[in-house]
Amino acid sequence: MTPRPNFLMTMTVLLILSGCAAEVTRTQPMVAVVPHDADPLGETEWGIIDPQPQLSAAEPLKKDSNQPALAVSLQKDAEAIDVKRKVIYSGSRSVKKVALTFDDGPDKVYTQKILDILQENKVKATFFVLGAHAEKYPEMVKRMAKEGHVVGNHSWDHANLTKLSGDELIDEVERADRTIEKLTGSYPALFRAPYGEVSKELFDVVEKTPNRSVIGWSVDTRDWEKVSADKILATVKKETKPGAILLEHCAGGKGGDLSNTIQALPKIIAYLKSEGYSFVTVPELLNPT
Repeated sequence: MTPRPNFLMTMTVLLILSGCAAEVTRTQPMVAVVPHDADPLGETEWGIIDPQPQLSAAEPLKKDSNQPALAVSLQKDAEAIDVKRKVIYSGSRSVKKVALTFDDGPDKVYTQKILDILQENKVKATFFVLGAHAEKYPEMVKRMAKEGHVVGNHSWDHANLTKLSGDELIDEVERADRTIEKLTGSYPALFRAPYGEVSKELFDVVEKTPNRSVIGWSVDTRDWEKVSADKILATVKKETKPGAILLEHCAGGKGGDLSNTIQALPKIIAYLKSEGYSFVTVPELLNPT
């Protein structure tokens, strides 16, 4: 006679083990590799994060479970990483070329002085202008284009675009686009987000214009904080590498004072030239001939 109780016991054990295996599979954490301490010039330290358990689409979770919220948070983190990777922070590090960039202009005082310094030193730069300021000081934008500088879009009025959506977000980008095109004769091929803050929604709007690049920076002079000209120069000396994109401002700053930038700019140009660097616009840095 077949020992049926033993067979039933064996089957029970197998079913229990199978259920445990299925549970282990269902709750096995995803391990994602993400930049831990990213160097915008490309030297990246990689870290491992061990997020919350992967959710099973076949098994709905209870309403009181905290896993869906964790999954949404994890997805947002992954999207933020992907978006940041789409921002260009520098050019090739194989050639000693750098790009000077100036944000937040134009204005009627410092923009003109910066253009004068660039003209005296035969240096071309890239200006990321605000649409509202461009509309107010159109002659400054026309001068930028006429003298061979590149004019990029820095939004209409420097809002944090990650906090906007829909028509508000579209208006911030496209209104500035139209103003720049009207003054320079060409649609801006470059965009820099205020505060460097980007989102998937912002890229969706910006990339409606084909072949447009979102530009960051690799050297932040912090000139808007009213630091001294000597400190600005020290930052440039310490952080500039081939392919660097330097961030300065031609309007704004604490108390509206950018005299430190005016004092530092000739010194920056002289120092980098003495180190064998040549100055190019951002498009030239990214697409060397």
